[in-house]
Amino acid sequence: MGTKDVARPYALALAATARDGGDVEAFLEPLEAFVRVASAEPAAAVVFCSPYLSRGRRAQLAGDIARALNTPPPLANFLSLVARRRRGGALRAMAEAYRGICDAERGRVKGRVISAVKVPEEMRRRLERSIARLVKRAPELRFEEDPALVGGFVVFVENRMYDLSVRGALARLAGEEQ
Repeated sequence: MGTKDVARPYALALAATARDGGDVEAFLEPLEAFVRVASAEPAAAVVFCSPYLSRGRRAQLAGDIARALNTPPPLANFLSLVARRRRGGALRAMAEAYRGICDAERGRVKGRVISAVKVPEEMRRRLERSIARLVKRAPELRFEEDPALVGGFVVFVENRMYDLSVRGALARLAGEEQ
């Protein structure tokens, strides 16, 4: 079972717990802060994954770290459970899945636009409006540059790619000639 396969059920369970408290997003920032701290500190891997620590000790240490970060108690309990079950290797994927759940509940979608040159602000707004009409949700776009595209842009949103680049058009033309 892959990391993402493990992460999604945990993220869904955490979202259900957060909903009981009234706001799914209430746990998002503290969870991401915990992941940042755990990722930056090599000893955290021991807390979450070590077979040499008892389940109870792993859970206690994770809870201690969570409380030191002023993590809400239900989230601290969740993190203790993750440590108890030695699922720390999936913690980052859990946070990503949880962010996806929050975005979906708020009607947001993440996307990426790669262009040959820097996209002017007005064009960015037009792209955001066009993508919002396409996916029927508010996009949060990240813009990147790749001069190899020659011109145009490539959009990645909702697991789809829209290639409107010169490089993509040339590749499609070359494929049609074969």
